[in-house]
Amino acid sequence: MRGLLLYFLIGISVFAHAQEDVPGKADGKVKGFVKQMHVLKYMVWMENDSIKYGEKRRDETYFYDEDMRITMSYSRPEYSKDTTFYYRQYNAAGELTATTTKRASFGSFMDVAYKYENGKLSADSMIYYIAKKKKFIINHYVYYKDSMEQYRLDSAGVKQSSKIYYYDDKANVIRIKNYAYSLSGPVEAFEYDMFNNIVSSTVYSDKGTDDVYTYEYEYDDRRNVIKCTEYKNKNIYSITTRKITYR
Repeated sequence: MRGLLLYFLIGISVFAHAQEDVPGKADGKVKGFVKQMHVLKYMVWMENDSIKYGEKRRDETYFYDEDMRITMSYSRPEYSKDTTFYYRQYNAAGELTATTTKRASFGSFMDVAYKYENGKLSADSMIYYIAKKKKFIINHYVYYKDSMEQYRLDSAGVKQSSKIYYYDDKANVIRIKNYAYSLSGPVEAFEYDMFNNIVSSTVYSDKGTDDVYTYEYEYDDRRNVIKCTEYKNKNIYSITTRKITYR
């Protein structure tokens, strides 16, 4: 999940697909008239001056409509045939209004509805199932001059968890602060290249710098990323490729 956030900067916990437009950079966002895109991510390491491939972390395919919105996607896990499907619906303004997540062996197990105010997402409500038990969560969003806060409330109306996203003048997330109740969690800071792709991500804790991730990209002739090589503390960590089919 971390690579999903750091590569294209979406994700807020396991519900990244439902939240792709919240932090700023959508995971499936591309340039040009795209029909579909296939994303593969492998964990890698160096051995005798050669790159060795290990666990497959992502295997996802996205489908786009003529307005360049993702209408459906699916992901295939490494060690299971239980494919997960994600379906999206939009309103006339192009805002994401609902997502449905289905698993091949289970059927629908998460539905999300989105509420907007003045063109900005103000809340989303999730209904999902864990261990066959129905759960319900509401995320709230508050916007400030250069930041956005996402939070949840417990049954007593107290903030259960919170994330604050800080933006630059290009709407790129440059810092994320995590909170659980009143306790401060890790801080993540990001730097971008001229194409608004992340080139470095640093994770801080109370003890100082935990990890530094850096990224190298390859592009096609339409300036879409087709390969991202990720390094963790200067050691090669993962390789993500994107195969893009244009209309």
